[in-house]
Amino acid sequence: MPLSLSLAAIYQPYVDPRHFFLDPLTAAKFTSPENCCNSYLGAISNFGVLMWAFAAAICSFSAYLIYSFKLAAKYFFFLLNSGIISFVLMLDDMFMAHEQIYPQLLGLKEEYLVLIYGLSILGYIIYSYRVILELDFLLLITSLIFFFLSVAIDIGYSGSAALLKPFGEDINKLLGISFWTAFCIRSCWLICFLQVNQPGQEKIHNQG
Repeated sequence: MPLSLSLAAIYQPYVDPRHFFLDPLTAAKFTSPENCCNSYLGAISNFGVLMWAFAAAICSFSAYLIYSFKLAAKYFFFLLNSGIISFVLMLDDMFMAHEQIYPQLLGLKEEYLVLIYGLSILGYIIYSYRVILELDFLLLITSLIFFFLSVAIDIGYSGSAALLKPFGEDINKLLGISFWTAFCIRSCWLICFLQVNQPGQEKIHNQG
């Protein structure tokens, strides 16, 4: 669905497709006064924020369930950390933190912030790798591949291809968020429902 939505936004004949993909504030800067502040500005970007929020909410609630039922602590911390990561990246996307807030307040370049995020994800994987291997980790790997492509285009690409810079970055990012959200949903299902229904078992098994 995210890919179909992105392609529909690119090839529709009515509006400059960049207005859908850029965040609303940036998109507003590139519109004419008569088209400024339309509701479609940043629609794809906002859709990504909603998926971050959904992942954060479902992981946080699932962590609460695991804590309430006093199940294995490793699942609680995995879900809690997944929710925190989703929430932080949601705020980053919503307020353009890595592009404006952090560089202005902390003086950090965007490349350093991307490195910090990357190391944080690496730490998350190392800390919870045993739990991740019990889950549908291919969804997580796919998500990370798309995020890597998005970051590589954003930071490393300086060519002249008309569509690669504005759309390649944002489509890969949207797909990365989509697979991350799918990984979170699937993980919450496997952990919560199977663990709650079988509280005597320490481990869960990938169901497909």
